[in-house]
Amino acid sequence: MNGERFRLADQALRSDQFMRTIGSSVAGPAMVLSAFASELYLKCLFVLETSRDPPEIHDLRKLFLLLSQAARDELEAAWNLYAAQPNRVRVYEAIERLTGSVVPRDLRWSLRNGSDAFTSLRYLHEERNQNTKFFLGDFPAMVRGIVLRRRPQWSSMVHTPPKPIP
Repeated sequence: MNGERFRLADQALRSDQFMRTIGSSVAGPAMVLSAFASELYLKCLFVLETSRDPPEIHDLRKLFLLLSQAARDELEAAWNLYAAQPNRVRVYEAIERLTGSVVPRDLRWSLRNGSDAFTSLRYLHEERNQNTKFFLGDFPAMVRGIVLRRRPQWSSMVHTPPKPIP
């Protein structure tokens, strides 16, 4: 699961150690890592379900819609539990107070608005990407959980350094 490397890198960047000192500098790159980890996990789930090569797209919403109804239902159930957690509710409410706009809590809204995050967040410095909305920072862990329900033996896998090519 290559997505695990990017999920772990995102987690490291969002740790208290980094957020206290350089949080504003690493928040954007962390979101890019999260978006990419989500993409890789969704593609992994797609391959597990279909035994086909994954599509060569970055769009998280499209990848989500390619999954079976059962997988989509599992992801939406996991998202609903996540979005209802008191700390998440406080985050949503703080964003709403700050922006004056309601933030829908459902996964499909977050996917619609953050579907191209892997691309748009890398170019956040460009004016056309200034309104990017990405509320999917913790989504990779949810997709990973569903992958591991289908392949529990993968939960003990440890990434090792790549071997040099002779």
